[in-house]
Amino acid sequence: FWRNQIRNRRVRAKVGGPPCETWSAVRFVQCETGKSPPPLRSVAKPWGLPGLTIKQCEQLHLSNMLLNTDLLFTADLIECGGASVAEHPAEPTWLPNAPSMWRLPRVQWMAMRNKNQIRPGQTRPSRKKVHRVVGSKATYIARTFEEASLPRVSA
Repeated sequence: FWRNQIRNRRVRAKVGGPPCETWSAVRFVQCETGKSPPPLRSVAKPWGLPGLTIKQCEQLHLSNMLLNTDLLFTADLIECGGASVAEHPAEPTWLPNAPSMWRLPRVQWMAMRNKNQIRPGQTRPSRKKVHRVVGSKATYIARTFEEASLPRVSA
């Protein structure tokens, strides 16, 4: 339904943020209590590690479906001249085995194919509580449009 709406130019923009819970770098860091959630992905296996529990597989499956849907909508919007905004944690460069949506071949291909359209924005800190500790995490905001190119919408 939504892809047809985009292709028929009834939907001109989307804002999305695929779930970060299965991509979180926290899964690669041991906390003081030793109760960190286990990694579900890696750089080598970004769609999921083998040997996961049924609950972890279900969590991973839902996250993968939402991410793929977001990427399909983004691709359709690019083809139709629409706008897309995506928010997702920044690449965890300090953890070489931690996965990142931004490293996926499909995302990198879209960025290369649309050099003038997909621009990861500034890294922005956001406050988040992880393992009962409040800290900040870096977040990328990517967009497929120039701010000046958006039409003004009146309420």
